[in-house]
Amino acid sequence: MRYEKATPGTCRARDRLAAHARNALAAAGLPLMPSDLEVTLGSGAEIEVDYGADAAGGVYATWRLHPQLARAAAYAIGEETGEDDPALLFSGAVAVAMERALGAILTAAGFTVEEADDEYRPFTLRIVAGPAGGPDPWADPE
Repeated sequence: MRYEKATPGTCRARDRLAAHARNALAAAGLPLMPSDLEVTLGSGAEIEVDYGADAAGGVYATWRLHPQLARAAAYAIGEETGEDDPALLFSGAVAVAMERALGAILTAAGFTVEEADDEYRPFTLRIVAGPAGGPDPWADPE
């Protein structure tokens, strides 16, 4: 199967939606994971743009765990310590809580989100649409 990129207009629309979502999360006070930062070096809210023309293409929001917690959870998985391993329990609870928080924040800002139906993007939201228009809730009132 060959990779096909979405049309330039679709890619620009996804970039605008992603930028608007980043602004909403920043306005809420969440730390943002820079898109060009190695995932093993940072944590926070991450907005990903998938430029593919396939069903997986779109804009996604996820929470990147602190690298130390992510390493501890990966170690537990690799060592097969069991589902009750404290690192797995804690990292899973954080991932679920932050997915809900991201969803609540984006929805309050007027975005339409849904759970990503993608096994490669666990604990991730797909941002389907942005606010209908008008001033952003975080816009300067003057």
